[in-house]
Amino acid sequence: MGMTVNANADVSEKAIRLITVISKTYSVLTTRDVEIIYQMVYAADGRCAAAAAEFLSERLFVIHSGASIDSPKKTAAGKNRRPNTPLIKDLVDFVIESDLPNHAEYLVDAMIDIQPLMKDWATMTELLLEDPGPEEQALT
Repeated sequence: MGMTVNANADVSEKAIRLITVISKTYSVLTTRDVEIIYQMVYAADGRCAAAAAEFLSERLFVIHSGASIDSPKKTAAGKNRRPNTPLIKDLVDFVIESDLPNHAEYLVDAMIDIQPLMKDWATMTELLLEDPGPEEQALT
């Protein structure tokens, strides 16, 4: 884990990529280990940030893969929410919980080419314009 925050950006990037591969098969990371890599999406070095963004994508966005699509959430107007809605909400929560909300642009830079939902303008616009439904929490 120490190599992920190495002063040499090449070492740090490769360590993050290696940990991403290892973590797909083995549950060897502690919560603190995961948090360290999550924070690397805000790294000044774009390669390290992109490697951390891949790690974040693998962990954060895979959770909903088995979610039921039979009963999607609805807006206040009764319109079905788009499939990426919970993922984008999770990403917003991640930014808020990271205690670095003023650095959200670094996260976007790191993830824009890795995670397709970063360009899901229709879902983002809907989240901003539509009032939350009865089973939803408003974005904060």
